[in-house]
Amino acid sequence: MKIDGVQIDQAFLTQLERDLELLLSQPSIREVRPCPGCNLPCACSGSRTCTCQCSQQCEHLGMRLSSEPDRYPIEPKIIPLVFELASLRVCKPCWSCEGHLSTTGEVQKLPRAWFITRSLLYPRFIGEYISTLKHRGLIKSLWTINLAFSGNRFDAAFSIEPSVGIGKTPNLGQLQRESKIIADGLVQGVRAQARRSHIDLQEAKRRAA
Repeated sequence: MKIDGVQIDQAFLTQLERDLELLLSQPSIREVRPCPGCNLPCACSGSRTCTCQCSQQCEHLGMRLSSEPDRYPIEPKIIPLVFELASLRVCKPCWSCEGHLSTTGEVQKLPRAWFITRSLLYPRFIGEYISTLKHRGLIKSLWTINLAFSGNRFDAAFSIEPSVGIGKTPNLGQLQRESKIIADGLVQGVRAQARRSHIDLQEAKRRAA
């Protein structure tokens, strides 16, 4: 069955442009702290806005990235991915799990991170970036972007998680290492996708004019 694509009109192109420019205009972690409400004094000057310590290695991330830090701090092995999502500033992390083994040593829960976003472009960029890692052999597992549950009916939540085929036994240690690999280049990879798409969009707008 052949399905025609959705017609691209000027209003749609304008919305795409807004989404791209919103993403590309976000400050880096060297400009503005990514953790909401963080006012910890920095090591270099005691400043509460300096970003010198902002990285995946910050010892306070488990608490700062959680909306309920006392009950549910972010688990250590998923912190890098949650931190990089927060650093995008347009994909708000809302739930995560580093993965867990059962009492018999089998994988009971897979590592994953959920985020809320207002644009469908951003999950697509993340998915394309992860596909590039897989194609280059930097990760072995298939990681997917899935629609997830959001408590707000007007928001869409998505998950980044490995897809384990039927009958296959996942290796939790490998999946946790791959989540770190995904995290390490996430912001740069997504922003690169956005820059290329912005160039393509300008050409599409000229053709639609």
